[in-house]
Formats: sequence, C-alpha cells, structure tokens
Amino acid sequence: MDDMKAVATGTQTLLKMPSEAKWRGSNDMMYRRYSNEFVQAVEELQKEAEENDIDGASMAWVNVTMKCMKCHKWLRNTVLAESDE
Repeated sequence: MDDMKAVATGTQTLLKMPSEAKWRGSNDMMYRRYSNEFVQAVEELQKEAEENDIDGASMAWVNVTMKCMKCHKWLRNTVLAESDE
C-alpha cells in the first residue's frame, strides 16, 4: 500500500513488545542480545518509514523478520530443548 505513515505507527507497537512480560523467553545474555537487535531493527524500520523511503523500509522489514526468526530458532533449539531435559 506504500503507506509509510501506517508503517511508522506500527513500529510503536513493535517497540513495546520487548517490555511485555510474556516476551521474556529467557533472561540470559543471548536472549537479551536478540531482543536488543530486534529493537534496533525496528528503530531502523521506523526511521526509513518516517523518511518515506519504501525501499529502505522494505529492506528494514526483512531485517526485522530475520531478527525474529533467528531468535525463535535459538529459543527452540536452546532454551526449550534444555527445559525438556
């Protein structure tokens, strides 16, 4: 839709997510690192959207998605696997 205003507004919701109690899958150093990387990626998305740069926002969204996938993979393979032992 090329609605960069909506994208910028949506980043506010994404930036609130790490402060939610249910966000915390773990409290170790790697999890905190992944959370910080997610926030930085969302902040980049917000910047690109505010600059009305659809190409930059598109690439930033891919980066946000990759941060999510990387952390979810780590949680599945490390935290959840350890809790099953």
